[in-house]
Amino acid sequence: VGFPMSKKSSPARKGLLAGGNWIIDQVKLIDVYPQPEQLANIRSQAEGTGGAAYNVLIDLARSLETGQMALAEELAKPLGGLDAVQATMLEAWGWAAELIRTIKTEGA
Repeated sequence: VGFPMSKKSSPARKGLLAGGNWIIDQVKLIDVYPQPEQLANIRSQAEGTGGAAYNVLIDLARSLETGQMALAEELAKPLGGLDAVQATMLEAWGWAAELIRTIKTEGA
C-alpha cells in the first residue's frame, strides 16, 4: 500500500543541507565514579548539542562571525566556496523572513 503523492508544487529552494549525526548529549556531573553495582549522586546535569554535521555548520558560522576568513574558506570548500555559502545564507534568511511573514499573516 502506497501513499498518494501530493500534487501541490513546492517553490524551488536552495541552501545548505547538512547530513550526518545530530546529537543531543545528556551531561551529568557526579560526585564519584562508582564501582560496579555502586551508585553515585548526580550533582548537576546539562544538555549539549553536537555531531559532525552540526559541528561543521557551527564552526563555519562562528568563523564568519569572528572574521576568521581563512578558516571559513577552508570549511566552505566542500560547499562550493565561501562566496556560494554566503549567497546561500542570504537567500535562506530571505526565505525564512518570508515564511515568518506568511505564518504571522495566516495566523492573525
